[in-house]
Amino acid sequence: MYIDKFEEAIMNCRFCFMCRHLSAIGNVRFTEVDTPRIRAAMLYGLRTGTNSFDDEDFVDALYRQDLSACCVHHCVNHYDENGLALAARADVVEAGKAPEAVKKLAAKFVKSVGWKAEGTGDVAWFLDETTAADKAVVAATKKLFAAAKVSPKIITGGSIGKALKVLGFLPEAKAAAEQFAAFLKAEGVKTLLVSNPAAASALKQDYRSSRARSSASRASSSSPRSSSRRPPARCTPSRTTSCATTSAAVAWTSCSPPSRPSTSRSARTTRRRTAAARARSCSTSSTPSSSRSSPNTWPRARTIRRRIASSWLPPTRSACS
Repeated sequence: MYIDKFEEAIMNCRFCFMCRHLSAIGNVRFTEVDTPRIRAAMLYGLRTGTNSFDDEDFVDALYRQDLSACCVHHCVNHYDENGLALAARADVVEAGKAPEAVKKLAAKFVKSVGWKAEGTGDVAWFLDETTAADKAVVAATKKLFAAAKVSPKIITGGSIGKALKVLGFLPEAKAAAEQFAAFLKAEGVKTLLVSNPAAASALKQDYRSSRARSSASRASSSSPRSSSRRPPARCTPSRTTSCATTSAAVAWTSCSPPSRPSTSRSARTTRRRTAAARARSCSTSSTPSSSRSSPNTWPRARTIRRRIASSWLPPTRSACS
């Protein structure tokens, strides 16, 4: 099931009330089933077998979610509740339990797949059906193009896959995305402008993540695993000793990765504590017993105390007495 990828969100959100006031649909309907906690609890029941997609109220609640990502943004751990909802819808469609209204809407989007271009050039403007219906947006966009002295190629047509993905029809969404990408390539488009936020999300997130996964899989399958991916070694020349640094064996005496000290606060604290521990061990082993009884007369003890105090560590008896 697609929701298995979001096990962490299910296990944590089902007991948490912290974002219920941020759920827009919950604030409108005033029902617990429309809060992230209850949706996660119902999906947990789906995994344990106590709930099923045969419950129409359960399925309707999944499709009523507003997908604003407000709960994800304000969550202290940023559990992906939006991704969980989309995965649940995909499982509903895969199980054949999608509501009839959702099926009709998806069929409409599948039928609308297809585009045509007017004009020339490698800069294009995708004028989707929703934006085309808003005459004010179209007029304002054309004014911007005129001010920028750009005459774009205008692409009109139907769904590019985003709506189908939101509804849970993933194979159809992928097919539409691939067709749109092939259309842009055939038209020679290098820069694509959109006026619809959903289209921008599809191009910047869905399409990019798909390309990243495919390129990563190609890279992992074509290049063998070797030590060449590690940072280049830092070596000091001396007597001849074979040490493989890149693709060939070079004569060096010792090789070690380049030291890159971390600048994070935890790393600095660790280094300070290590230095303080070394100072304490040195003072305990090298300080005469007569000097330990009078720390004010021993200059090194005072120096160590200052160093420890500057490293935010309380002075210990072994270092100061």
